[in-house]
Amino acid sequence: MSSEPSAFIRGDDHHKEAPMALSAPMKLTALRMSEDEKRRLTALAKKRNVTLSYALREGARLYLEDARHALKSEDGERVAAT
Repeated sequence: MSSEPSAFIRGDDHHKEAPMALSAPMKLTALRMSEDEKRRLTALAKKRNVTLSYALREGARLYLEDARHALKSEDGERVAAT
């Protein structure tokens, strides 16, 4: 048996072991926002059928992408958003 994590898949007569994909662990980040901001963001995430965490990550990604484009157009050179 391999040392990789696995999941069991139901078969007709028996269970088969299949490799399980693992994701990289995420880092915890604190964010300050008002109760009203959190309530609005939570409602938007619910309407879009995504988690609050995903909505925050996607918002940060889009913000950094816009900032990178703004810096690129100001300086005329490429800037990495990290």
